[in-house]
Amino acid sequence: MKKHTFYRLTPLLLLILFLALINLAPRFWPPSNTNQPMTAVPPLPPPPLANTLATQTPAPVDPVSSPTRRPDPVPSPTPTLPPDAMIMLWGPPAASHFMVGDMITFYWTWPQPLDAAWHFRLYWLHEGDEGVWGSLNAPNVGQNVYRLAAAMPAGTSPGVFAWQVRLETMTGEILATSESRPITFSAASP
Repeated sequence: MKKHTFYRLTPLLLLILFLALINLAPRFWPPSNTNQPMTAVPPLPPPPLANTLATQTPAPVDPVSSPTRRPDPVPSPTPTLPPDAMIMLWGPPAASHFMVGDMITFYWTWPQPLDAAWHFRLYWLHEGDEGVWGSLNAPNVGQNVYRLAAAMPAGTSPGVFAWQVRLETMTGEILATSESRPITFSAASP
């Protein structure tokens, strides 16, 4: 009986011993190539910014005649966007139907890297009125893909609205605008 138990447990004990050796081996026997210097891969340079901003240099100031005079502030130029830079709406599709108060996820893409002084704002439009659902200043789904979840407030009257994404500067200047896509809201069920 004891011999039979020994033969049944031997493969299990050998397996446990083998797994323990595999897991503990790197601690006692370092890899043989540790004497070679490690080379780091240099990071990729940032992608070139397709948006061109005019550069302005302030007028030189003569330090002798006006030691405390500073140059007048120069207004920042309006950025020039390439013609193919368009905000492409992904979803929800046109004529989507939601209940007032439903959480809706909006998706869009922008083909260019986003400047640090820019952000996207998601707007709702209805009969000449508009409101902001939210804003984003970096892609959050993948490269150049943006997602924002928002809901119409519970007190909103049902009707046909539209949603639109705008690329704006931090001062509120609109740089690019997407198409307006219709979206219908129904009264929340009791």
